[in-house]
Amino acid sequence: MWCMEPSERYSAEELWDADNAFTTCDDADLRLLVAKALSRAPKEVADFVYCECLLQVVRMSDKGVYFSARDWGRDHHIIFSEALFGDAEDQAIETILHEVAHAYCRHVQPRCHPELSVEQTMAQEHEADEVAAGWLEMSTEAFTSRRLSGGASDEDTSGE
Repeated sequence: MWCMEPSERYSAEELWDADNAFTTCDDADLRLLVAKALSRAPKEVADFVYCECLLQVVRMSDKGVYFSARDWGRDHHIIFSEALFGDAEDQAIETILHEVAHAYCRHVQPRCHPELSVEQTMAQEHEADEVAAGWLEMSTEAFTSRRLSGGASDEDTSGE
């Protein structure tokens, strides 16, 4: 796990100002959640998201989906469903960071790459959980358990 000094992270306010509503496609609710989520990650991750990613909310059954630049031939595209806003804030932050971790690790979307084996897909999921858990300073096992159970766990991610 990473132990980071607070100075190695942007504040949510700095991230809100940095977005200028472009990265989050002028969606104020998503902009706020993304700013809060990325304030929990290292500065280099926030810089990566604001320089290379586009985040959107669309109607779909999944809470989040990641597409790589190789999938669409453009910047990383992270798509969230409206269901994200029905989650508790800490669960929504975990979902955002999990999908950002896929982008940061340069994973590919299995739906666009049917040649990926189940093992390769599961390895990508585990790596995304491991990276996001590190940003939140929690164990990978606790993070994965919370993600798979819809957020129910004894381990808190509020940072308090």
